Amino acid sequence: MPLTDKELEVAFAVATDKSALRIASQTVHSVHTVRNQIKSALRSTGRHSQSQLASLVRDWLF
Repeated sequence: MPLTDKELEVAFAVATDKSALRIASQTVHSVHTVRNQIKSALRSTGRHSQSQLASLVRDWLF
């Protein structure tokens, strides 16, 4: 399943080692919303942790 724009945005942020709090502070979303977007990105990619998601995104980039 492809990622939504918001899922992709948070996935890239996670890949650069940003926390949910930092992502939220740089967007108009609450920490709760960002965490939900991260969880959704994990489900969409079949990953089980933020580090796995970050690794996947890094693989896409290189």
